[in-house]
Amino acid sequence: MKWGILGTGRIADIFADALSFTDSFPIEAVASRSPEKSRIFAFNHHVNRAYDSYEALVKDREIDVVYIATPMQCHYENIKLCFQYGKNVLCEKTVTVTAGQLEELKALAKEKRLFFMEAMWMKFHKAYREAKAWAENGRIGRVQMVRADMSKLLPYKADDRIFRKDLGGGALLDLGVYTISLANDFMDAEPRQVFSCYSPAPNGTDFVDSVILRYGYGSAVLNMGFGYYTPVSAIILGTDGRIEFGEHFHAANSVSMYDNNKNLIEHFEEPFAYNGYEDEIFETERCITDGQIESRIHPLNSSLSVLKIMDAIRKQWQENENFPSIASNDPGYQ
Repeated sequence: MKWGILGTGRIADIFADALSFTDSFPIEAVASRSPEKSRIFAFNHHVNRAYDSYEALVKDREIDVVYIATPMQCHYENIKLCFQYGKNVLCEKTVTVTAGQLEELKALAKEKRLFFMEAMWMKFHKAYREAKAWAENGRIGRVQMVRADMSKLLPYKADDRIFRKDLGGGALLDLGVYTISLANDFMDAEPRQVFSCYSPAPNGTDFVDSVILRYGYGSAVLNMGFGYYTPVSAIILGTDGRIEFGEHFHAANSVSMYDNNKNLIEHFEEPFAYNGYEDEIFETERCITDGQIESRIHPLNSSLSVLKIMDAIRKQWQENENFPSIASNDPGYQ
């Protein structure tokens, strides 16, 4: 299976390394709007062809599947372009900016019988799959609450992609996708109510966010942002016990289960075969080989549910535009 890569940023480098590790999925071509960046990336990763336009890459008949690593605001147009030329797509998260965009692309992929998946690498990790199996098998009883924190200390820079609204910046799209995906997955439902507030950066981009999701039987308390450092933790609370992920839950290779008396019931740990991105690569290859246009592990409806929640959160923000901005002299901005 021959891959093409759109975009040459940091995440594309990491993904290309994982592809090289698999040793069975060659990177046939890479494309960047900067010819120099494209050539450098091709040289560093032993890519056969370097293109200076995305359209040139998707027209390449040798390519079976395209990995999209461009800024989020570009995903919708990039995916649509790939489908236009019959390419299967694995797109970095967050897959699109709005639910409406994803609904359109999902229908288009179905019409053209093309594989399409958001690259939510967290869901394919062995520790995550083990934790999901514990919950599904009732090992901690009925899940009542999900608590997750996805935060990191990142000084504000107005020209950084992370903080640029025109490139899909902000804590919700960049970090919230993990916490909301986790909550929906372990609650195995969509929330009935959504509550949120945020502290904006000086340019108005959401800098620190808090979200509460109310489900039919339980709730999720989620935090995300760039204003402080946390262990990036997650805990799943059930009627008969709890599941705790190792540090950096979205990339954890260990998970533990406890009963209500704090006794350790089971611990699972298995290091990544390489850097953790290989699991979603194998899933993509398996699905395409088997003629599936979606992954059963992370179907498009899962991504769509997350985006609907994000749409609801942003609507709340628009209706409450008087959130105070974090002071520009705050140490977090220095």
